[in-house]
Parts: sequence; structure tokens; C-alpha cells
Amino acid sequence: MDNYWVSSQYKWIQTQLSKKQQQQASSNQPQTSLQQLDTSDPDAQFSPLEKQLILMSTIKNLKDIGKKVGGHLRVVSTAMVYFKRFYCQNSISDCDPALLGAAALLLASKIEECPLNAKNIHQICLGKETPSSQNYDTKDVTTLFPYPLQQILECELYLMEQLNFNLTVFHSHTSLMTYVKDAELDKSLYQICWNIVNDSFYSEVVLKYPPYLVSLTSIYMTSILKNDEENNINKEKARKWFDQLYVDMKVIGDITEEILNMYSILRRINDTQTEIGRTCSGALEKLQKMRNTFFWGSHN
Repeated sequence: MDNYWVSSQYKWIQTQLSKKQQQQASSNQPQTSLQQLDTSDPDAQFSPLEKQLILMSTIKNLKDIGKKVGGHLRVVSTAMVYFKRFYCQNSISDCDPALLGAAALLLASKIEECPLNAKNIHQICLGKETPSSQNYDTKDVTTLFPYPLQQILECELYLMEQLNFNLTVFHSHTSLMTYVKDAELDKSLYQICWNIVNDSFYSEVVLKYPPYLVSLTSIYMTSILKNDEENNINKEKARKWFDQLYVDMKVIGDITEEILNMYSILRRINDTQTEIGRTCSGALEKLQKMRNTFFWGSHN
């Protein structure tokens, strides 16, 4: 299937929005928008901010793992969508994010037809810099990743079930190059746009909006919001180009705001001198205590 508008990805977004609207209608709350999808933790083990920071931290690790095992960008991107989609409707208590991330990467590699070796993923999760058959056993575990290989395989099946086997994912990268070329922007801006699209996976925009809107937002942020004398020509070209598009610029503005907020959090997530950094550190410590005492076993 190569049409986003009839894909399971689009239907999933509409289903999530419909659920939220029904919840608010029954409680007489104001009507929801895509910016207000509920991703809080249902069992209240973690606050919404703590959950957000844990997931962002895990996604950073997931990208690192994907790079170390030689995962294609599309594989890692699809894995991140699976990961975020799972926790949009499930609790952290349902599955350790570290375990689910490994399972999502393995599953995505198969769906995107760029299969990765499950043993390699397991070894990198255990803390190895590079996979090796020496001194490795599929039953190996560590404090930070207390799961043998078998549990990754079981979690992969569990993840497929939780996603209702809707595994096709459309990405913003596909349309980005076409848009940059059509807008006749300087090619030097393409890499900045590409980086923004890659970073968007830390936010919720990949769950809420069609991929083409994220691509357009990256161009908007790069060409119009960038204030320097050298960019004036690109800025004027981009403005004229956007004027010709049938696109709601308010939506582009909403996506821009979310991505900027994401960057603001991401810059502080590892800095314990900031409130965000301290909250993230505390949440990760709480998660580690759960690993030490809580059993995320077979989901079969």
C-alpha cells in the first residue's frame, strides 16, 4: 500500500483523535485537537512529564543501538514510530521501554526488509560497543538490561499484537527532497531540513500529523524562521512557494511549536543543573528500581 490516506497509519491517527473526542464529550470537556492527544501513564507510576522524558531518553538510546548494529535510517525511524505508538496507549508498567525498544528495532528491520540480527541487537543492549560471538550467551543479562534474547523475541510478538498488526509506516523523508527541489531552495538547506525531520521523532508530531506536513514544517523552520542575511533569498523563495500551496499555515505553526518545545527539552534532558534534567534523572532512577523489583515477563 503506497497511499497514506487509506493506510492504517492515517486510520490510527483518526482513531486516537476520535477516542479522545468521545472521552471529552462524555465528561463535558472542550473539544480536543491533535495537539492534545493523551499520552499520560494510565497507572500513574510516572507523571506525564516523567513518562515523556523516559521515552525521549530511550529513543536516544534506540537511535544509538540502531547505528551500532548497522540499521538503515528507515528501519530506525519505523522502530521509533512503533515505540511511540505503543506508549501512546500503554503504560510503562506494561513493558520496560528498553526491552520494547529492542523489540521495535527487530520488528522494524523485518517490516522494512532490512533484517537485523537479533543477537547483535541483544549484545548492544547489554552494553557492548560492537557485536561479537566471543564471550556471548543468549541468556546474558545486565542490571540496565536484565533480559535474555528470548524475551526480546517474545516482546516482538507482543508489540505486533498491541499494534494490531498495522505495521506499515510512512515517513517524512520521502517527500522532503521533492519539496526542497520544487521550492528551488539552496541545497545547503536540505541537510538542516533532514536533521529536523530526524529530530521530529523525539516529539509527538510523528503520531499526530501526516508525514508531508512534517516535511513542510522542516522547510518552513529552515528557510523562513532562520534569520540571517545569507538566508534572505531562500526566505523570499519559500514565502512565495508556501503562498502557492493549499496548506493550513496554522497547522505548520502548531508543528513548529511542538518541535521547538522538543528541542528545548532535549537540550536540558541530560543537564542535572536544570529542572528538566533533574526530573529525567529521577524518573530513570525510578525506572531502574522497577527493573530491580518488577518482572516484565512473557506477554504470551
